[in-house]
Amino acid sequence: MPLGALLVLAVVVGSALHLSRGSRLSVDWVDEGQIVYPAWRVSEGALPYRDFRHLYGPSLFFVNAALFERFGVDLAVLRNLMVGLKAAMVGLVFLAARAVAPLPVALGLALLLAAVWGWPAAHLNTPYASYYGLPLALAGMLLPLALPRRPRAAWWLAGLAIGTAATFKQTNGLFPALALALLSLARSRPGADGAPPGALQARAAAVLRGAAFVACVALPVYYLRGSTLGNAALLAGPWLLCCAAVGLREWRTPPDPRERAASATELLGLAAGLVVAPAAYALFYAGQGALPALVADTVTEMPALIRWFVPLEAPGSLAVLWVACLLGAAGAGVSSRPPRLRAGVGGLSLGGLALASVAFLREEAFSGLVSGLFPLLPHVVTWLALATWLRGGARLGERELLVLLLAASGLLYLYPAADWAHAYTSLPVFLPALGLLLARPFAAGLARSRTIYLATLAVAVGLFLAVPFVLIQRDYAALRGRPLPQRASGIRVPGAMHRDHVALAAALLSDRHRERDVVVLSGQHLLYFVSGRVSPLEEHEFALYLNRFEGISGEDLRRLVDQDAVVARLEATRPLLVEDYQGAGARLRRQLPRLGRYIERRYREQSRVGGLRILDRREPAR
Repeated sequence: MPLGALLVLAVVVGSALHLSRGSRLSVDWVDEGQIVYPAWRVSEGALPYRDFRHLYGPSLFFVNAALFERFGVDLAVLRNLMVGLKAAMVGLVFLAARAVAPLPVALGLALLLAAVWGWPAAHLNTPYASYYGLPLALAGMLLPLALPRRPRAAWWLAGLAIGTAATFKQTNGLFPALALALLSLARSRPGADGAPPGALQARAAAVLRGAAFVACVALPVYYLRGSTLGNAALLAGPWLLCCAAVGLREWRTPPDPRERAASATELLGLAAGLVVAPAAYALFYAGQGALPALVADTVTEMPALIRWFVPLEAPGSLAVLWVACLLGAAGAGVSSRPPRLRAGVGGLSLGGLALASVAFLREEAFSGLVSGLFPLLPHVVTWLALATWLRGGARLGERELLVLLLAASGLLYLYPAADWAHAYTSLPVFLPALGLLLARPFAAGLARSRTIYLATLAVAVGLFLAVPFVLIQRDYAALRGRPLPQRASGIRVPGAMHRDHVALAAALLSDRHRERDVVVLSGQHLLYFVSGRVSPLEEHEFALYLNRFEGISGEDLRRLVDQDAVVARLEATRPLLVEDYQGAGARLRRQLPRLGRYIERRYREQSRVGGLRILDRREPAR
């Protein structure tokens, strides 16, 4: 096996070993339940969108259901898959960064991703669709680089991978497809060969390229229509500037007709690959008579109802200090100033970096880093990479341009939520661009003062990577959570809130309640999965989830949920109700008043576990 392949394999395997440590140390009762419970139902014959509503693409549920059928209904099965997917993503980030940066830089960025994603946090262990779609999307974007001598096959396979990613999460397909389309419009092909195209072929190529350019501009603008103007400018600004640079270059220096024809061929191959997986699902759902439901939930109706929006927030002062010291330490290594001045600046920066890093070891300070620094990282990296491109007269090599477009389109992932959790999830799309930014300073530092630069860089990078690793090890030692009662081999959940949920799940499995139907009104749908219950309100569960975090207006919730039908179902099945009265339960009673009055009239509190309540009928169950 070649040395390069061995190194990639070592990165993937090492990452998997590290990621596996924290993969069973957390649970998200709300978000994880919204993925795991429907997948279990699909494994038993339910059809997404016909039998229950959801926003994610169908592949997420069919893949997870197939794993349940093959390996057993157990949350640990999906956690093992997550370790593999995230380790593969670390390997892909290493390959993408290695295409534009020296080996030490690419390796450091891959280790950073492994360190961050190895955190035993619920949002990093929840099997969100992005963890499935992003590896496919990034692999698809790298294919044109990996197969330069077979462009038609490369672009078709890229489209196939990205189109399949879209069937997990729609934006995981849309934005990478636009990035590749813009790359095809922007890249130079000085060696384009073959006979010049005829007039009709040239006209068709011009129309296709024009349509691709319009799509690159219009679709992100349409997607961000619900954002504020300032937030939309932050997220879409780099992408639209890339589009403007490509359009201006086309206008000033029209490409050779053979280049246009080659670009049109690439775009056709990309489009042909993109439609394969979505078309297969369309045919399947049409055969089931559920194609309108698929389209409504994943494209038209359901996405338009979401009212959840978290704009970018200003960082904390400690996070700003930490970044400033890190940049000062790195700058001292590449500066051409006198050695004494560089040593002084580097020493002060490293000292401040060490003090700030020690401060981050305190829980509240590290929360400031997480909430303040990581949401900024994608923006800083993308805007700096864009400035590098524009300063060079919009001339970048194909590889450099690809990672820039990957980052610029990746900022669009941060709508509707530009918070730290989503910055964590989308981190891989920005790390190759960070490698691009670090490549030149790394080379310059080696050229000017190899010893001083490497020492400074080693300390700075060591601190940067050590903080997450030290905190992770600390949290591993502190986690002594209780195990879930069933369907969760080896998974432990720490914290008082989780103990309440574990106790409630155990109560639902007790002899007293084992035979009773259950309806979870508080959005914590993982309780269905771990207690082996099928919700009597299955078709309404996603609407109840949206209500949990106020992701939908009361008017739209009442449009989605037929209150009379819900009341009739409750009257027929007479289930136990699980409710968080101070949170989602109280909001649900306000948003659905007829249901709230029914619960008030016919149910009473039977028991309470922390902030959770079990409600039972006022009269004995029949």
